[in-house]
Amino acid sequence: AARVASNGNIVVASYTGEVFCLHGSTLEIRWTFAAPASVYATPSILSDLSVVLATTAGDTIRVDMVDGGEMWRTRVAAEILSPPAMVQYDQVVAFGARDSRVHIIRF
Repeated sequence: AARVASNGNIVVASYTGEVFCLHGSTLEIRWTFAAPASVYATPSILSDLSVVLATTAGDTIRVDMVDGGEMWRTRVAAEILSPPAMVQYDQVVAFGARDSRVHIIRF
């Protein structure tokens, strides 16, 4: 799944757990991030241009759009297949998981 940021970069996640940020016009790889498990859900991009990923291991990870560095990580005890939804001015992320619950995380 892929998402295009307002700065023109493209973020692509894979079932192998690799996440790529591509330059929008040249498609050159700007950075890669190795998630600990598969990323089936489309990454979400916040207004500060950080990226939020959800993995099949239950991780929710925030990555810096500039260099691909991990900013924070949290885990729920269930597989996440839905894309993280941003609410409340990028201060809250919500997602559904295989435990049939909606999880809400503040940061």
